[in-house]
Amino acid sequence: MTRVTVLTDAEATSIAEDIGRIWFGLTGSPRIPPIEDRINLVQRVTRQALEVVASRPAEA
Repeated sequence: MTRVTVLTDAEATSIAEDIGRIWFGLTGSPRIPPIEDRINLVQRVTRQALEVVASRPAEA
């Protein structure tokens, strides 16, 4: 899979670490997805969100 960077590595890593803490808090499971998977998720979701915003009609 090609990694498309939207955020800096530091920004994505920080968010991915937060996702790990949230994951543990919600599930209680110590089996948190690997950091690289979480970073890829953050980048993908951010890119998709930006695409949605860019596709909106311009406001007058």
